[in-house]
Amino acid sequence: MFRVPVRGSQNGIAHGQSLKAATPVPITVVFGETSPESDRLPVVLPALDDVRSKPVLYRHLEGSAWQRVPGQRFDGKQLVCTLMNVGDFQIFFPTDESPSSAPSMDISVTAYIYPSPVHNRQAATVHVEGSVLTKAQLHLYDVSGNLVLSKDMDTTSPQGSGSGGGTVYEQSIDLGPFTSGMYPGQVNVVLPNGDSQTLAVSVAIVK
Repeated sequence: MFRVPVRGSQNGIAHGQSLKAATPVPITVVFGETSPESDRLPVVLPALDDVRSKPVLYRHLEGSAWQRVPGQRFDGKQLVCTLMNVGDFQIFFPTDESPSSAPSMDISVTAYIYPSPVHNRQAATVHVEGSVLTKAQLHLYDVSGNLVLSKDMDTTSPQGSGSGGGTVYEQSIDLGPFTSGMYPGQVNVVLPNGDSQTLAVSVAIVK
């Protein structure tokens, strides 16, 4: 397990250590090898011992609940992804193809707004990726907590698949009328089985 807790310096980390960094953090997980030469942060874990299934990176939510990190890929030696949230992370190795072999509560959905900051009247986009969704709704607030934008995303026409195979939904939003500042918010999503999840997002505006 390794941890990404708070903002700070970015140095390579090993098994059981913490990383102090601002997200998003592009990382490369290597198993018992020399750290790769790249612009991604190296995470060095113990070597694999005849493991036939692919490693899968999860972020711990609470209790026994884990969330699969979207957009990850494994080439047989290294696992590459970008961490969009702080927290505790662990590699799992599914023993078969059944859902019971994965950690519980695998609601693999992430959301963010790009670009951030938004300059002048530059267009912004809400990006949601992971599980298939039946509903997604964005709410943005000003620093006083007042609701300034509420928008339903179109979940009937996904924009394709992400690098990790998850379904991608995107929605353009008009932030032109808003003044400079930070706008926190959330995306409320509903999965086909009725489960719901609230995803924190934020966007900065500079004029």
